[in-house]
Amino acid sequence: MENAAHTLAGLLLARLGFDRAGPAATATVVVASNLPDVDIVGTAWGGQPWYLCHHRGLTHAVVGLFVQGLLLGGAAWLIAGRRSRAPRLAPMLAAAWAGLFLHLGMDGLNNYGIRPWLPFDPRWVYGDLVFIVDPWLWLTLGAGACLGSPARGRPWGWAVFVLAGTALLAVAGRSPPGATVLWGLGMAAVLVTRWRRRSIDTRRRWAVAAAVAAVVYLLGLVALQRQARALGDAALPAQLRAEEGLEVRSLVARPCVPWRYGMLAQTEHRFYRLDLDVLRGTAVLEGWQERHLDDPGIERARDTPEYHAWRVFARHPFAGRWQGDLILGDGRYARDARPSWSNLRVP
Repeated sequence: MENAAHTLAGLLLARLGFDRAGPAATATVVVASNLPDVDIVGTAWGGQPWYLCHHRGLTHAVVGLFVQGLLLGGAAWLIAGRRSRAPRLAPMLAAAWAGLFLHLGMDGLNNYGIRPWLPFDPRWVYGDLVFIVDPWLWLTLGAGACLGSPARGRPWGWAVFVLAGTALLAVAGRSPPGATVLWGLGMAAVLVTRWRRRSIDTRRRWAVAAAVAAVVYLLGLVALQRQARALGDAALPAQLRAEEGLEVRSLVARPCVPWRYGMLAQTEHRFYRLDLDVLRGTAVLEGWQERHLDDPGIERARDTPEYHAWRVFARHPFAGRWQGDLILGDGRYARDARPSWSNLRVP
C-alpha cells in the first residue's frame, strides 16, 4: 500500500491503545508503520534495477522487522526517558513491532507482493486483494484515526486531508465519479461527527468501530476475490489449458470498485487479459500479448543488473523491443514493451 494508508493505519493502531506505551508512543507507531519503505533510498545509487530487486526485501521480511523494531523502540525509549520518569522499554518495543508488522500485512494485500522469509526463502507472496491505492481503506482507517483522536480542537488538518483526497480521486481519472462523491460524503460525515463531538471519553469506541469496519471490508473483499477468480477460471477456454499449458493466473484489483478485477492468465508464449465484474457475473476477454521469451537478446543480457532485477521481480515476465533496445517487462504493470518503472531497458 502507499504511505497515506500506512500512516492512517499507524494512527488508528495508536488510537486503539498503543498510545498508552509512553509519551512518544503515537509517533513511534506511525513511524514504524512507514519505516520499512526506507529501502527506497537505495535507488539513489542503484537506480531502477536496485529498486526492483530490493524494495519489499529485507526491510519487509520478518527478520528485518524484528531488527527495525529493536532499533526504533530503543530509540523511542531513550527519547521518552528525557520527557518522563522511568519509561518502560517493553511497551515501546511492542508499539514499534505492532506498526512494523501492520505495514507488512497491508503490503501483502496487493499484487506487488512481499517476501516475508528473506534471507532464507526468496519466494514472493501475493495477496491480489486490493489495488495499491484504496480510498475505502482511507475512509475506514481515517475515520478511526480522526474520531479516535484525543485532541479537542477543530479538525482542520483532517479537513485538508479530505479535500486533498477528494481532489486526487477526481483528477486521477481511474475512479468513477460516483465513487469519488461517495468517498467525499463519507469523510465529510466523519468530520461533522468529530466537529460535534462533545466528549473525548468515547474516542476508543470510535477507533474500535472503525477497525472493525476495516476488517469487515477486507473480509468482504476476500469473498469478492474468490468469486472473481472462479468467474475468470470458468471463462478461460478449455483449449487454452489443453493446448498452451496455463502456467500462472493472477488478479489485479480495480481502483475504487471492489467488485471489479482484472485477471492475467499466463501461458508459455502469451498472456490473456480478462475484465471481471462480480456483480454482473461477466468475464470479458480484453486481448492477449506475446511474451517473446525467445528473444536472443535475453541470453546476452544475463550478466546485466537489469536482467537480474527482472528475474527477481517479474511475476509475469515478457520481453520486447523499443527503439532497438531490449525491454524486460512484467505483464502485471505493462501491456507493451516500452520503458517504465516496471520495465527495464537494456541497450
